[in-house]
Amino acid sequence: MFKRFAISLLCIILSAVFVFPPAPANAAGAVRYRGSGTEADPYLISSADELYMLASSVNSGNTREGEHFLLTSDIVLNDVSDFESWSTVNAPENIWVPIGDALITEGFEDGRFFAGSFDGGGHSITGAYVRASAGLNGAGLFGIIRGGSVKNLSLQSFFIQENADRCGGIAGRAYGTAFENCTAEGVVNGSRASGGIVGELSDGSLAGCTASVRVLCPIGAGGIVGSCANSILTDCGASGTVSADNYAGGIAGIADGSGFSICASECAVSSVERAGAIAGFCYNTSFSDCAGGGSITGADYCGGIVGLCQNAELLRCRSNALIECERYGGGAAGMCCSTLISAFLNEGGVSGEYYIGGVAGWSHNGNDFGSIRQDVRAYDYGAVITQCANEGRISGEWGIGGIVGDCHETEIYDCYNSGETVSIEYAGGIAGYTADSVIERCYNAGSVTAGYAVDALIGRNSMDTTAVRDCFYLNTSCAGPSEHGEARTHEELMLEESYGGFDFGSVWMLDDGTDYPYAELRALNTAASPLPGDIDGNGSVSVSDALLALRAAMGIVELSSAQLTAADIDGSGEVTAADAVIVLRLALGIDSPQCAVPVFAQAPCAASAC
Repeated sequence: MFKRFAISLLCIILSAVFVFPPAPANAAGAVRYRGSGTEADPYLISSADELYMLASSVNSGNTREGEHFLLTSDIVLNDVSDFESWSTVNAPENIWVPIGDALITEGFEDGRFFAGSFDGGGHSITGAYVRASAGLNGAGLFGIIRGGSVKNLSLQSFFIQENADRCGGIAGRAYGTAFENCTAEGVVNGSRASGGIVGELSDGSLAGCTASVRVLCPIGAGGIVGSCANSILTDCGASGTVSADNYAGGIAGIADGSGFSICASECAVSSVERAGAIAGFCYNTSFSDCAGGGSITGADYCGGIVGLCQNAELLRCRSNALIECERYGGGAAGMCCSTLISAFLNEGGVSGEYYIGGVAGWSHNGNDFGSIRQDVRAYDYGAVITQCANEGRISGEWGIGGIVGDCHETEIYDCYNSGETVSIEYAGGIAGYTADSVIERCYNAGSVTAGYAVDALIGRNSMDTTAVRDCFYLNTSCAGPSEHGEARTHEELMLEESYGGFDFGSVWMLDDGTDYPYAELRALNTAASPLPGDIDGNGSVSVSDALLALRAAMGIVELSSAQLTAADIDGSGEVTAADAVIVLRLALGIDSPQCAVPVFAQAPCAASAC
């Protein structure tokens, strides 16, 4: 009898040790990890139990402020063979409770949030299934973070199930936090401000982060971040699908007072209103060297960079996104107020019904336009659009333009259109409809067709209130002569002297080395020199680029002109298996970009460098 009692007691002890996660070592929530928690000697996390211990500690009230954690091995939380079909009725074995599961007050007093620094060490956490409890406001691997940092972490096959506010793969809500070199692959379902990496980010940063995700959120959905304020995003890229009723972006759904640099998206973005390849909506925000791709669909305000922007700057950006928008669709922005768009190139098709343009669908001073910011209802001007070009097909029913569909109080300088412009009425190679604007030193070489109010340059100049100076058009681009500029033949447009008023010293150029025969913009020519092998345009060369080159060489996929330039490493004029091999060597670091290239090199590559 005593023997049976001893065996039973031993089983209970073993169950407590091996089945249940270790409990905190004391009431303060401290746990026993290897390491001392300093930056030089961080706490080490090597198992799922130790990760659960961190969540238990933080959710007991210990913010771990100033402490450092390092992941030392890959961790699997659930079997992920069917993770994309997880649901409340098909849940995996383990449910993840976010690290930092409550924020009581906006002043952070009496809250449960993580305030330390977490280094993934290049390892992955796989199979996190987050099922939000009622009222949870911040769901992800981390629920709420204040300060600190998260870096070098890969979150794989995660699934956020319930429709909580502010959901993100790595973090639901983050304040003053730096995210660096993080990747996420999974599914996010949120009710507001949800993204692949972070749901809501304030006064923080995201650098070198990528996501391949499916994000579904009615308001504020983003491939990287749902909503960001006073934050900086650098070298971030996203793919997958992003869907919302309002404010959806391949990188961010909503951006306020933020900056985006070298960001790229290949997401399929859809929203009833405000959808963009980089951001759905932005206020007081800048975009530089960003690339929009994938597809953008919606009813109102769709853009290859941003759906709707107010008080913004778009500098040296590009888009080859396929845009379908009923009203206000543009290669760069669907709608812009008080915005500067400079050195932008659109290569994708833009189609819809009303106010569709190769650069902007509608530019306006915004005085009669409702704003997400109710305290801001007046703007200085519609937009300044300078040194921009459109090569895509622009089509619709009313107010269709190669550069702008409908512009008011807008200045357009040094722009050209070479794409086809098609409309039922009000169509122009530069603008479909204008009022109180200025258009100078622009030309159109693309065909323009419409049944009514069609012109090679401006479909309709309302009350002749738009000043047009030094503008030209290819004489075969439109059925009739333009009353707004001067016609030039094909041969004449190949000569500098045919462009009166154009600055060929610093703005324009005629390049015999390109396939395009007419004047080009120097700003776009510089921006058009991609990193050798960076076919997907995300700013780096990876194995996925090599696979894309191989698929192109086999005829499986068709590349855009910009992608062809990046993939044709040996300059043969076509993409071959040899190009794919070179791209792979670049991705693996065997070769350097400087040595890849006759076609890219600015100067001969020194033999010693190769």
